[in-house]
Amino acid sequence: MDTQEASKHYVLYVQPRTEKKVESELKRIGFNAFVPINKQLRQWKDRKQWVDTVLFNSYVFVETSAKRKNEVFNVNYVKKYIQFEGKPASLKEHEINLIHALCQMNQKIEICNEKYCKGQEVEILSGHLIGFKGKIKEEPTGKILRIEIEGLGCFAQVALNQMQVRVIK
Repeated sequence: MDTQEASKHYVLYVQPRTEKKVESELKRIGFNAFVPINKQLRQWKDRKQWVDTVLFNSYVFVETSAKRKNEVFNVNYVKKYIQFEGKPASLKEHEINLIHALCQMNQKIEICNEKYCKGQEVEILSGHLIGFKGKIKEEPTGKILRIEIEGLGCFAQVALNQMQVRVIK
């Protein structure tokens, strides 16, 4: 397959609160698209309930070739491709796999757009994120693992205990 025809994973910026509509429409016209959803247990005064929340607000991930790249703009609410370092943000396969793994976790996940973070680099040894690497940040409540999603220039922040990670030397 020609490199021009090879498909890549890109990130679309869409009108707020339209992520699922855009995903559905992109799939309808033949694109491989997804909106990362995280299930979180929310508590109100009278009850607890599992709620689906969008992991990346206003983002829809789409796999497309260079030839079909502009067809996404035929879908309502699509504004633009997310740019990173002056080019449309494209993700590697392992970054897409990481995002899918994050969606499988039933705990609060926070996406941070910090450029740099301090701490040790670790590898996750168990759970949905096994094999992924990230940085530890000291917090008053314990260890917080930050997993860099390089293609987007951001981090996913997840609470893990010390038994689930090992320091990489």
